[in-house]
Amino acid sequence: MSRVDAVNKPGSFFMQVITNEEDIVKILYISKSVTKFLPYEPDYIQQHPRVLKELTDHDELERVSWLRKQAIKKHTALDIDVRLKSIDGTQRWANFIVQPHSNEPDFTIWDCMFTDITERKKSEDEYRLLSEVVTNMADGVCLISAKDARFLYTNPNFDKMFGYDTGELIGKHVSIVNARTEKDPEQTAAEIIADLNKKGSWEGEVFNIKKDGTQFWSNSTVSVFEHHLYGLVWVTVQKDISAAKKVVKELEAQHLHNQRLVTELFIKDRDNERSRIAIELHEEINQLLSSAKLYLGQLLKDSSPDLNLQLTFSHLQNAIKRVDDLYQSVSTPFVSGIGFVESVNMLIEKFNQFDNMNVSVISNADTLDHLSADLKLMLYNSIEQYCSFVKENEPEMASVTIHLLTTPENQLELQLLDCGKSAYRLEETFDENYKKMQSRVGFFGGTITSQTTQNGFEVDISIPLS
Repeated sequence: MSRVDAVNKPGSFFMQVITNEEDIVKILYISKSVTKFLPYEPDYIQQHPRVLKELTDHDELERVSWLRKQAIKKHTALDIDVRLKSIDGTQRWANFIVQPHSNEPDFTIWDCMFTDITERKKSEDEYRLLSEVVTNMADGVCLISAKDARFLYTNPNFDKMFGYDTGELIGKHVSIVNARTEKDPEQTAAEIIADLNKKGSWEGEVFNIKKDGTQFWSNSTVSVFEHHLYGLVWVTVQKDISAAKKVVKELEAQHLHNQRLVTELFIKDRDNERSRIAIELHEEINQLLSSAKLYLGQLLKDSSPDLNLQLTFSHLQNAIKRVDDLYQSVSTPFVSGIGFVESVNMLIEKFNQFDNMNVSVISNADTLDHLSADLKLMLYNSIEQYCSFVKENEPEMASVTIHLLTTPENQLELQLLDCGKSAYRLEETFDENYKKMQSRVGFFGGTITSQTTQNGFEVDISIPLS
């Protein structure tokens, strides 16, 4: 190195020294910039060479001393980085270059250069820290050349994510990791590159392919920046979201399933409501039509034949049949094949699900299925109406027993009994329900009574079967 170049180098100082076999014995020249490193003037340092030891951190003295002695002994150049002694508490570094002023073995003059490299060291430490962070990131990170879209760097987790060995992807085109969808991998890569060139960044979900052919989804974030070695590059961070996509897909399937269930329940409830309305209308309309039929029939018997009266009677019969047919098509389950006894059991099971209800039924089931559909419906509705009334009006636990029997006298007997603690108070509010049940029972020529006994609140229905 020339003295001029050394003196003019910023953040440095130069000196020329004479050494013996082990150490500096005289300083021939030292630049004024030494004051940036030591709190002494150049003249003072020339007169007291030992103060140069104050440059180096105490922990570094032994290493530096040994290396300097080896260089002097072998007459070879020395180039090392040393930690400087801290003056203000901050850590500083310098590069120390020592080389013989002459190539003659016995020549003992040396040129020395100290250069402050604190900022460089700081940058190196920051780079090292950043490198360790990137290397140990849970996500996959890669560096891609914007010039030819080829990999320049991949961190271990990126290699692991795609099933490649360390460094195996370097130099390969980025499309190698894009899976085929409705687009070719090259087309997918080209669209992302076009967006990067336009906006400087890109983020989205990418369908990828591993080295072994396994396909998976990842969330990818890509940014553009100027690298000091590679020029314009793309840095990409990828996170495997296959598990999350699977969960979302399962949730969507469950949502669709739930929607179907809700739709089915809605349709079922709608049909049940239609059935209920049809049944209620059937009872009332059928009673009116039947009464009219009886009245007209009596007129036809008591008076001379009248064509209009006969036609009206015929239309009335057809109307009754149409009402019955409609009722049969939309009425309660036992009419459409489940069976009367099973339908009653299902009804009892429904009421037993309530906390304040305990319902049991006693019947000679084998004698009930031959009953007419109208009679079965009346019995079913009467049981449901009584249980609903008890559920709504019994403040404490209700205990309902249903006796449904056919007698040897060809009578159908239905007894509804609640023996709950508050059953004795139910008769006071039963009037409206009693009237509805009385209307149904009367249509079949039966009788109905209600009373409060020592056993509880009781409703008795009796209907002749002949």
